[in-house]
Amino acid sequence: MKRLLPLSLVLVLSVFSAGCELLLIGGGIAAGAGAVAYVAGETKSLEDVEFEKARKATDKALTQLGYEIEQRDVSYEKVKAQPSDDESQNDLLGLGEDILATATFTARDADDTKVVVKLQKLSETQTRLNVRIGTFGDETQSRKILDQIRKNL
Repeated sequence: MKRLLPLSLVLVLSVFSAGCELLLIGGGIAAGAGAVAYVAGETKSLEDVEFEKARKATDKALTQLGYEIEQRDVSYEKVKAQPSDDESQNDLLGLGEDILATATFTARDADDTKVVVKLQKLSETQTRLNVRIGTFGDETQSRKILDQIRKNL
Protein backbone atom coordinates (compact mmCIF):
# COMPACT_ATOMS: atom_id res chain seq x y z
CA MET A 1 0.00 0.00 0.00
CA LYS A 2 2.86 2.41 0.84
CA ARG A 3 4.36 1.88 -2.62
CA LEU A 4 1.05 2.61 -4.35
CA LEU A 5 0.87 6.23 -3.18
CA PRO A 6 4.16 7.32 -4.83
CA LEU A 7 3.29 5.34 -7.95
CA SER A 8 -0.14 6.97 -8.07
CA LEU A 9 1.47 10.38 -7.66
CA VAL A 10 3.86 9.70 -10.55
CA LEU A 11 0.96 8.69 -12.79
CA VAL A 12 -1.10 11.76 -11.87
CA LEU A 13 1.88 14.10 -12.32
CA SER A 14 2.73 12.57 -15.68
CA VAL A 15 -0.78 13.32 -16.92
CA PHE A 16 -0.75 16.92 -15.70
CA SER A 17 2.81 17.70 -16.67
CA ALA A 18 2.77 16.47 -20.25
CA GLY A 19 5.55 18.23 -22.12
CA CYS A 20 7.60 18.82 -18.98
CA GLU A 21 10.57 16.66 -18.20
CA LEU A 22 9.97 14.99 -14.86
CA LEU A 23 12.17 12.35 -13.31
CA LEU A 24 11.46 11.11 -9.83
CA ILE A 25 13.99 9.16 -7.83
CA GLY A 26 13.88 7.90 -4.27
CA GLY A 27 10.23 6.87 -4.22
CA GLY A 28 8.77 10.14 -5.47
CA ILE A 29 8.14 13.56 -4.05
CA ALA A 30 5.43 12.21 -1.77
CA ALA A 31 8.08 10.11 -0.05
CA GLY A 32 9.34 13.25 1.71
CA ALA A 33 12.94 14.06 2.56
CA GLY A 34 15.60 12.66 0.30
CA ALA A 35 13.32 12.75 -2.75
CA VAL A 36 14.95 14.25 -5.83
CA ALA A 37 13.24 15.61 -8.94
CA TYR A 38 14.78 16.95 -12.13
CA VAL A 39 12.28 19.42 -13.55
CA ALA A 40 12.78 21.91 -16.38
CA GLY A 41 16.57 21.89 -16.08
CA GLU A 42 16.72 22.11 -12.30
CA THR A 43 17.47 19.41 -9.74
CA LYS A 44 15.26 19.81 -6.67
CA SER A 45 15.72 18.02 -3.38
CA LEU A 46 14.15 18.07 0.07
CA GLU A 47 16.62 17.27 2.85
CA ASP A 48 16.11 16.53 6.54
CA VAL A 49 18.75 18.98 7.69
CA GLU A 50 18.93 22.36 9.41
CA PHE A 51 19.33 25.32 7.05
CA GLU A 52 22.71 26.43 8.45
CA LYS A 53 24.19 22.96 8.13
CA ALA A 54 22.96 22.74 4.53
CA ARG A 55 24.36 26.20 3.76
CA LYS A 56 27.82 25.29 5.06
CA ALA A 57 27.76 21.91 3.28
CA THR A 58 26.85 23.65 0.00
CA ASP A 59 29.68 26.16 0.29
CA LYS A 60 32.15 23.36 1.01
CA ALA A 61 30.81 21.13 -1.79
CA LEU A 62 31.15 23.80 -4.47
CA THR A 63 34.73 24.47 -3.38
CA GLN A 64 35.58 20.76 -3.24
CA LEU A 65 34.26 20.26 -6.78
CA GLY A 66 36.42 23.10 -8.11
CA TYR A 67 33.73 25.71 -8.73
CA GLU A 68 34.66 29.36 -8.32
CA ILE A 69 32.03 30.89 -6.04
CA GLU A 70 31.26 34.40 -7.28
CA GLN A 71 28.48 35.29 -4.89
CA ARG A 72 26.94 34.06 -1.64
CA ASP A 73 23.61 35.68 -0.81
CA VAL A 74 22.05 34.73 2.52
CA SER A 75 18.83 36.27 3.78
CA TYR A 76 17.09 35.95 7.13
CA GLU A 77 13.69 37.54 7.58
CA LYS A 78 11.32 37.43 10.53
CA VAL A 79 7.85 36.42 9.45
CA LYS A 80 4.62 35.84 11.31
CA ALA A 81 4.32 32.15 12.16
CA GLN A 82 1.58 30.39 10.21
CA PRO A 83 -1.14 28.83 12.37
CA SER A 84 -0.74 25.10 12.88
CA ASP A 85 -2.65 22.36 14.64
CA ASP A 86 0.55 21.64 16.54
CA GLU A 87 0.89 24.40 19.15
CA SER A 88 4.65 23.85 19.41
CA GLN A 89 4.95 24.81 15.73
CA ASN A 90 2.93 28.02 16.15
CA ASP A 91 5.62 29.79 18.12
CA LEU A 92 9.03 28.44 17.12
CA LEU A 93 10.87 31.42 18.59
CA GLY A 94 8.56 32.03 21.52
CA LEU A 95 7.63 35.33 19.90
CA GLY A 96 4.89 34.33 17.48
CA GLU A 97 7.42 34.69 14.67
CA ASP A 98 9.54 32.39 12.56
CA ILE A 99 12.67 33.02 10.53
CA LEU A 100 12.49 32.69 6.75
CA ALA A 101 15.99 31.82 5.57
CA THR A 102 17.22 31.57 2.00
CA ALA A 103 20.65 31.31 0.42
CA THR A 104 21.79 31.55 -3.18
CA PHE A 105 25.25 30.51 -4.33
CA THR A 106 26.35 31.65 -7.77
CA ALA A 107 29.47 29.97 -9.12
CA ARG A 108 31.29 29.19 -12.38
CA ASP A 109 32.89 25.99 -13.58
CA ALA A 110 36.13 25.69 -15.57
CA ASP A 111 34.19 26.29 -18.83
CA ASP A 112 32.67 29.49 -17.35
CA THR A 113 29.22 27.87 -17.12
CA LYS A 114 27.04 29.48 -14.48
CA VAL A 115 26.02 27.31 -11.53
CA VAL A 116 23.26 28.38 -9.14
CA VAL A 117 22.39 26.56 -5.92
CA LYS A 118 19.40 27.84 -3.94
CA LEU A 119 18.48 26.80 -0.42
CA GLN A 120 15.26 27.54 1.45
CA LYS A 121 14.50 26.77 5.07
CA LEU A 122 11.17 24.96 5.23
CA SER A 123 11.25 24.17 8.96
CA GLU A 124 13.77 23.86 11.76
CA THR A 125 14.85 20.49 10.35
CA GLN A 126 14.06 20.65 6.61
CA THR A 127 15.74 22.51 3.78
CA ARG A 128 14.92 22.60 0.07
CA LEU A 129 17.87 22.61 -2.35
CA ASN A 130 17.62 23.57 -6.04
CA VAL A 131 20.61 23.20 -8.38
CA ARG A 132 20.82 24.58 -11.93
CA ILE A 133 23.77 24.34 -14.30
CA GLY A 134 23.79 26.81 -17.19
CA THR A 135 20.70 28.08 -18.95
CA PHE A 136 19.13 24.75 -19.81
CA GLY A 137 20.42 22.61 -16.95
CA ASP A 138 22.72 19.61 -16.74
CA GLU A 139 21.21 16.77 -14.74
CA THR A 140 24.46 14.85 -14.34
CA GLN A 141 26.41 17.83 -12.98
CA SER A 142 23.50 18.95 -10.81
CA ARG A 143 23.29 15.52 -9.20
CA LYS A 144 27.06 15.49 -8.69
CA ILE A 145 26.79 18.74 -6.74
CA LEU A 146 23.81 17.45 -4.74
CA ASP A 147 25.68 14.22 -3.92
CA GLN A 148 28.69 16.20 -2.68
CA ILE A 149 26.45 18.42 -0.53
CA ARG A 150 24.91 15.28 0.99
CA LYS A 151 28.38 13.85 1.74
CA ASN A 152 29.19 17.04 3.65
CA LEU A 153 26.05 16.94 5.78
